[in-house]
Amino acid sequence: MSLTSPSPFEDALADLRVSGSVLLFESYQPPWAISVPGEDELRHLLGVGAQTRVLPFHLVIEGAFELTPKNCASETISAHEVVICTRGDEHVMSVGRVRKPTPFAAIHMGQRPGYASAPSGLAPTKLLCGVFLLNSAPLNPLLGSLPPVLKIMTAGVPGSPMLTRAAEMLALEVGSGNRNGFTAARLIEVFCAE
Repeated sequence: MSLTSPSPFEDALADLRVSGSVLLFESYQPPWAISVPGEDELRHLLGVGAQTRVLPFHLVIEGAFELTPKNCASETISAHEVVICTRGDEHVMSVGRVRKPTPFAAIHMGQRPGYASAPSGLAPTKLLCGVFLLNSAPLNPLLGSLPPVLKIMTAGVPGSPMLTRAAEMLALEVGSGNRNGFTAARLIEVFCAE
């Protein structure tokens, strides 16, 4: 019986000991804006130690939004795309014009984003947002090689059926009310790996 050894990529991924959680599964009618804090504040909000990397991700199920990282240009994230903030930088997610974004801590406590005076006529955005929690591995080549904002298609991409299925299964599991159960946690690991 011949066993093949893991690839360097799999070794690097295993070294990160990926876990995570879904923090938000909502549909928002524009205009809306949410400010997501940087990694240190997210670590505090989630109660994880300094040795853990916290990388926010935002999966768009329907609609789209503008992602504006601190000191970077805005980028549109559309349906069936996921964006991962690989350096844990603070950023704003928005659709339409809103005077002041709602802080993510308030969203985490159940508050809805504040709206401007009237609906914009734009389509709603359905989001699944969470964090990948990674073992802090400063010499891990996988983390060091990623751009600060990583945008990936999760559907219709030739050669990536596992990513499509992982995104679909995660959305189904969370949509059935099992946001922080055993299955959702394992699906987050698979989603991150894919």
